[in-house]
Amino acid sequence: MSIAISEEQLALRDSVTRWAAQRQVAATAREALEAPGDGLPATWPELAAQGWLSVHVPVEHGGGGAGVAELAVVLEALAQAGAPGPVLPTALASALVAAADCGDGPALLSRLVAGEAAAVAWGEGTVQARVAVQPPAGALGAGLVLGAGTAALLVVGAEVEGRTAWFAVDAGGFTAQAPGSLDGAHRVARVALAASVPATRLLAHVDDALVRELAVTLAAAQAAGIAAWCQEAATEYAKVREQFGRPIGSFQAVKHACANLLAKVEMARAAAWDAAHAAADGAQRPLAAAAAGAVALDAAVDCAKTCIQLHGGIGYTWEHDAHLYLRHALVLRQLLGPTSRYRAEAARGALAGARRSLSLELPAEAEALREGVRAFLAELEGLDADAQRRHIARHGYVQPHWPAPWGRWASASSPSS
Repeated sequence: MSIAISEEQLALRDSVTRWAAQRQVAATAREALEAPGDGLPATWPELAAQGWLSVHVPVEHGGGGAGVAELAVVLEALAQAGAPGPVLPTALASALVAAADCGDGPALLSRLVAGEAAAVAWGEGTVQARVAVQPPAGALGAGLVLGAGTAALLVVGAEVEGRTAWFAVDAGGFTAQAPGSLDGAHRVARVALAASVPATRLLAHVDDALVRELAVTLAAAQAAGIAAWCQEAATEYAKVREQFGRPIGSFQAVKHACANLLAKVEMARAAAWDAAHAAADGAQRPLAAAAAGAVALDAAVDCAKTCIQLHGGIGYTWEHDAHLYLRHALVLRQLLGPTSRYRAEAARGALAGARRSLSLELPAEAEALREGVRAFLAELEGLDADAQRRHIARHGYVQPHWPAPWGRWASASSPSS
């Protein structure tokens, strides 16, 4: 499974995946990792020209007119392919500008759609500013900002009369100092404002909660892609690597590790999918985003570590790609964590009565399929618990989306599932 479930989303995912394979984006990630300074990857202009980073931007501003769910599909696929560059902060910045009431909003979106990179200072600390037609520059304490070194636009919060207002600042209005990054393919920098910001750059209707919830939602999609690559790489290696004359995948400990990888990937994808679909609902978004942050960020790190372990000695080498994914996973979790905060937020929300409300529209032929399921359930009557489990597994209902004979080839949107 993946975050993509509809036919259109699956086609989008496949297009991104094919492009990434043709352009060998993992190789460009290595180039970025070893580069002496910040710079956009060689594939960036073409990536922007494909329109994938603006798939969620309204059509009237040159975007694809889709939603955050489709953007999550793109981010998952690019992360799984190992694409370098400020993909996450640029997509987040355009989502925030599109959601805002901003005088310069159309012009800013046009620039981002055309391929300019952006960054978002979602970390702790803000600019100190006074209410004015042109808020003065201040000392920035936003911590490390992902992608700031290559950003033509910075979205940053400023304290205005006791509340945080968000602004879009051009590259000439801030400086970025790179302290060195664990992940050279997705670099961070410390930023400081160097000029005043026009009032037309105020992102009205954007608040701290929206910034943080959208940031963790999009990061969860990337985390799901990282976890998926690690799971597939480890599983494929376990099938062919032999020890004591047998593939290591036949050993129980390795089997369990691979099964745990798959479980974590599916959980990360499910949480990221839910957060992306709740992104436009201010009431539903907080709980879904908290759940995604609690599940997906840890899943990416855990899967990357297990992938390296299952590869044995080769997994620890510079030549293998596993460390690229571990670096990306660690940076995401460090910048957006700690994950304990999201677990606490999800718990507080649930205790306060917050619930996710989901619905599914099935086609007309679903009723015939329901009859088939009802007939199958009738077959379980009179069987003991063990016999019921065997019967359910034998007919593919334990994992209905798996291929036959283990499942029923049901898609996520199939009524047969």
